[in-house]
Amino acid sequence: MLELFREHRATALRLLPVLALFWLLISGHYTPLLLTLGALSVLLVVWVILRMEAGDEEGAPLRPMRPLRRMPRYLVWLTGQVMLSAFAVLRLVWS
Repeated sequence: MLELFREHRATALRLLPVLALFWLLISGHYTPLLLTLGALSVLLVVWVILRMEAGDEEGAPLRPMRPLRRMPRYLVWLTGQVMLSAFAVLRLVWS
């Protein structure tokens, strides 16, 4: 069991802060209880990934900066789509 964790230690060390930051951004709650539960859930996810041996470079490459470069273009597109749907609903409500 310990050999498994030694083999994939680098993956776990890279995955922990990414998952913790993602959880903090998505949850938005900063009370002690929820922070503790969030930390436990991050540790549980890393443990499951290590047990599944799914954390190798081919199975789950961690390149967090790649999607961030495309994020502004996506947000502009998403805002446009939300506006289009809002106008469509408004047109249906007024007719």
